[in-house]
Amino acid sequence: MAIDESGTSEIKSVKKMLLIGDNNNENRWFALTGVIVNKKDMLQIRDSLMNIKLRYWKDGMFCGRRVVFHAADIKHRKNAFSNKFLKNDYDDFLKDLCETLRLLPIKVIGVAIDKYKHIARYINPYDVYEYSLKILLERYAMTIENYSEGSIIFESRSKFLDENVIRSIKKSLSYGTEFMNESNFQKINNEIYCNPKRTDDNKKSYFLLELSDLFAYNFLRKRVKGKESKIYDSFINNIVGYPESEGKGIKIIE
Repeated sequence: MAIDESGTSEIKSVKKMLLIGDNNNENRWFALTGVIVNKKDMLQIRDSLMNIKLRYWKDGMFCGRRVVFHAADIKHRKNAFSNKFLKNDYDDFLKDLCETLRLLPIKVIGVAIDKYKHIARYINPYDVYEYSLKILLERYAMTIENYSEGSIIFESRSKFLDENVIRSIKKSLSYGTEFMNESNFQKINNEIYCNPKRTDDNKKSYFLLELSDLFAYNFLRKRVKGKESKIYDSFINNIVGYPESEGKGIKIIE
């Protein structure tokens, strides 16, 4: 499972917003999502995404670096997706990307938390990221086959943050959560990776992290904020439990 987030998990600014009555700030929501793939499908998924890059960018590169499907850049037409470089091809690119995503052999899960209500509910609120991660791990454990072994990859942020996330994951795997005991996590091994979106030489990208970025950003945009998102719509059939995904593949806490 590749994990990514959208929004920020910090709550200091949210407390200030509540004090001044700012109830509609977009920073109130945090989402954590996972894209689950079977090892046997990895090459097919990689090649499907790479074919799009080769179609729209020479050798799949932009400014000497591998093109990375970054949701915010795609939405706001920045960097490799700017009007300068995809002036006449943007609509075709987006159509190709969405069609490719729709056909990928993947499963997706997501958790979103209304931080305003989270703060109001608890005197000492749980860490939002850790709380979301526990819920995501529970859904991952319920989703993978009984005979499978799971591993986890998330985008590296900093040594301190990476170590905290790894520690939190291992704690849940070893001791369970409030709603699931440790035996449920036995099929998830301790292979936990922290990677950037590109390799050190910038010649390749970690395509699973690209998928998790695309889903995280658009999950928060469409499912939580109710804004239009063709990319989210292309993922929808892959949400665990769809069309009855609430409480299964999707958990909205508000």
